Amino acid sequence: MERTERPQPLPLLLFLLAAGGLSWAVYQASGVRLLAAFWVAVLLGMALFHAKFGFASGFRRFLLTGESRLLRAHFLLFALAGLLFFPFLVQGEAFGQPVQGFVVPVGLALLVGAFLFGVGMQLGDGCASGTLYHTGSGDTRGILVLLGFMVGSLLGVFHLPFWQALPAWAPGSALTWFPSPYLGLALWLGLLG
Repeated sequence: MERTERPQPLPLLLFLLAAGGLSWAVYQASGVRLLAAFWVAVLLGMALFHAKFGFASGFRRFLLTGESRLLRAHFLLFALAGLLFFPFLVQGEAFGQPVQGFVVPVGLALLVGAFLFGVGMQLGDGCASGTLYHTGSGDTRGILVLLGFMVGSLLGVFHLPFWQALPAWAPGSALTWFPSPYLGLALWLGLLG
């Protein structure tokens, strides 16, 4: 029988105090609806953390060993998210709130950003979700990477108009490219399947 590690009391206490404090702040600022969304996010994060479900690890394992189990799990997750969210995108609202996709054009800014993202992933040993995962696991090196994210984001705000003015194709999505949005959904699922 495999032994499981018991939770360490201090990190667990700090987590509970932080979650309680954040819950109170979220409730005071936005009420019960956002508080419920906050706890759904906390519980999903805990589930993914304990399942060791990282985005970069699946791709890394596939490229290094050829083992694709985690990569297939990612594709399944994308397909399920698409299936569950697609009706809301087509409808344009969910539970009385407007819903639309965040569509950005493919252009020079995206290519430069993708390159910088790759360099940052190599230097920081992971993407944002991986860094949060490692930091939450107690790896303090991730704190420096998080500080780098904050500084980089702040710098990006100051010259965002420059990047938005660079040449790019017109933005578009599967909802508008095909005669029926469901044809776009079928193509999406076919690519993932």
